[in-house]
Amino acid sequence: MDILLGFLFVKATNINYIRLSHYTLAKGFIELCDEIGMYVGNEVLLGAALQRSYETVVRDILDLAGSVSC
Repeated sequence: MDILLGFLFVKATNINYIRLSHYTLAKGFIELCDEIGMYVGNEVLLGAALQRSYETVVRDILDLAGSVSC
């Protein structure tokens, strides 16, 4: 199916937003979305931030566990 035809089908079902992921976009994708009135949202990459948060939580738990005497 042609991508324009697919987008027009999606628009006909009252969907006007596309959420992107980390994959590379096809050339002209954003321009096509703009042309037919589709909103496009890009994914925010939080992988590194979440990893740091996880490491901070683990460190704090280990510190707390080390300071508790039984």
